[in-house]
Amino acid sequence: MVSINDIIYRTTSSTSVTGTKTFSPNGNKQEIRVNLSFRILFLSLAAALLVSACTPAYSGKKQPVARNGVLDLRGWDFDLDGPLNLSGEWFFYWNKILRPDTCKDDYCLPASEIAVLPGRWSRHPRTGEVLPARGAASYCLTVLLNERYSRRILSLKIPEIRSASIIYVNDSLVNRDGIVACNEKDEQFGVSPAAQSFYPGVSRLTVILAISNFNYPSGGLTTPLLLGTETQITGMMKRALATDLFMFGSLMIIFLYHLTLYLLRRKEKSFLYFGLYCLLVGIFAIVSGNVSILVLIPAIPPGLVFFLFHASLYLTIPVFGRFLYWNFPGVIPLSFVRIIDPFPFVFLIIEALLPHWICSYTLNIYQIFIVLVIVVASFFLVKALIRGYEGMRVFLVGFVILIAAFANDALFYNRIILTGYFISQGLLLFILFQSFLLAYRFSKAFRSVETLTDKLALMNEDLADKVEERTEELNVALTEMESINESLITTNKSLEEASRIAERDMQMAVNVQNTIIFKDPPVSDEWDVACSSRPMAGVSGDFYDFYEIGKKLIGVGLFDVSGHGISSGLVTMIAKTQLFRLFRDFHETAFPSILNRLNRDLYRDIGEAYYFLTGLLVKFEGNTVYCLNAAHNDMLVRDSGGVKPAGEKDLAGHSGFLLGIKPEDFPYVPMSFTVQRGDILALFTDGMVESRNKSEEQFDVARIRQALTDAPRDSSRAILDHILQCFYEFIGDAEIKDDCTLIIMRRQ
Repeated sequence: MVSINDIIYRTTSSTSVTGTKTFSPNGNKQEIRVNLSFRILFLSLAAALLVSACTPAYSGKKQPVARNGVLDLRGWDFDLDGPLNLSGEWFFYWNKILRPDTCKDDYCLPASEIAVLPGRWSRHPRTGEVLPARGAASYCLTVLLNERYSRRILSLKIPEIRSASIIYVNDSLVNRDGIVACNEKDEQFGVSPAAQSFYPGVSRLTVILAISNFNYPSGGLTTPLLLGTETQITGMMKRALATDLFMFGSLMIIFLYHLTLYLLRRKEKSFLYFGLYCLLVGIFAIVSGNVSILVLIPAIPPGLVFFLFHASLYLTIPVFGRFLYWNFPGVIPLSFVRIIDPFPFVFLIIEALLPHWICSYTLNIYQIFIVLVIVVASFFLVKALIRGYEGMRVFLVGFVILIAAFANDALFYNRIILTGYFISQGLLLFILFQSFLLAYRFSKAFRSVETLTDKLALMNEDLADKVEERTEELNVALTEMESINESLITTNKSLEEASRIAERDMQMAVNVQNTIIFKDPPVSDEWDVACSSRPMAGVSGDFYDFYEIGKKLIGVGLFDVSGHGISSGLVTMIAKTQLFRLFRDFHETAFPSILNRLNRDLYRDIGEAYYFLTGLLVKFEGNTVYCLNAAHNDMLVRDSGGVKPAGEKDLAGHSGFLLGIKPEDFPYVPMSFTVQRGDILALFTDGMVESRNKSEEQFDVARIRQALTDAPRDSSRAILDHILQCFYEFIGDAEIKDDCTLIIMRRQ
């Protein structure tokens, strides 16, 4: 018997066309894209049909199975009945690697163990002992051929064993994949399915199959060897290889097509992710099943094939999730996509760090993760279908087919079922449905374009008349606009003149008020005085006055008029004049009546103007201070005990009513207290405590008290400057919306 050749092949593939988001069509360019999609689709279908049509038909005769280590094929005609599986009872030798020299007269050595192939080794056939997945075993089968086929070249189709294996037929080595050994150190796993031809020479064949497994979760032969003529077996492998490479090429064309669409329209990211999905499935197709990548790259290491197999499968899930997110906006949450994104890289890092045989288990774990992702994604997609999302019904039909193909491949990979890989066919049907969806969206867009084109044609028919009519209207409007513009120019000049007059009047009012109202504080032996007033506008509504007899300071008043601007400024001049007269006439004999008299005079003069005043009127007699309060902020006193409001121990009845509202008399009760040398008085208007910073926080009484507490005792001016610094640092760039006045008096 002579070994004829050694051919390695591989199968499994996938295909897809996306139902990506519709973008606005631009005439014939969109038609070309749709036609290209359909051409790729129908060429794929046609090629698949041609390949399937080339498969020969056989008699359908029931295949015999091996009994007690012998398979009798003397009644089997390969030409009429076709190839057959070497299935049934094989002699089983645990932890032994048989060679042809272990057989006698071309018969298998007797063995007390019989194992059924295809199948995993899990228990010892005789003792029932649990056998480890990591180990080695040999199988032996005697095949009795029809005498006619002992003189013809036959072939064995060796499936993907996922372990190291070696096969002998009689005395000849037929196939070696990896290095078979009884220990992990000497073993080297293989990845190559094969079709091997040999010349029997005799009608009785002894087939020895030795397998060692130290890299996968289970050991044994889960897919049977296939025996047939050379023409049959090599024909099967060539057809599988042609289908594999054709599907891979089709997927690469689809990948490049969608990548080009993405480069032309960067916003359409569904094109990018669907193209990447096709790329990953194409890689998966040539590194699984018949491992067709070995035809393209014969010298590729098995470890790299193993890595590409896992990486292409792992990365498919997040890429497909991104495709769903961009293809159906609002259906798949971004948070869900971000959750599944890191998982492939985590698994790949784990596989890079752990031994190869452990990595085989990670794939099973990842398949569970894939099932969970599919369940969650299906929930969102079905929810969108119920809500009537356009195109979702067509997409889900293709999606269900793709899920079914994935489920079949996952079960086949784990040898739970022995159907084969169908991800290629599932993806091809998925492409068909996505192409239909894409064509529907484009055709709908074209219908919209045609409708708009018809409307545009109707509008163009009377466009000239409308342009002439609109031109006449524009000329009339232009004439009116010129007239209005001239009127606006005249009005603007009048307003500018009025503004200059108003500014001049305002400046005059400010000058008058500064001359009459805001005089420099007096120089006194008893009191060191400093004051500051900042109007919100040019004219202030605050005013203060100091009352003297000779060089002696006997009183001070601080008042705040409601409102702002010139009108409030006029009221301040009236009120200041009246208050000066009243204080001069009654500060000794009837000090408590001054505010009632002022209230009646103000009501008489400005009552109908709806202005009112708040304020403090203070009189000094030696070390005693008397204070009248008309609904104003209390004066603060800083003495040896700290800072507190004047009259803090007895506030009841000291804060009187507003001035200028009603002509009635009100009980303005004077408050008195004693000061010592070095004590400080602080009088201020509400603009100081009600001003806000950009965070809407007020510079309230508590902040003034703190600033007064922290101020130096050197002079009233130093104290006033410190408080104002604190105030302006707190307010910052915020707008000050009221007049602010502060008076500091230090007892000398």
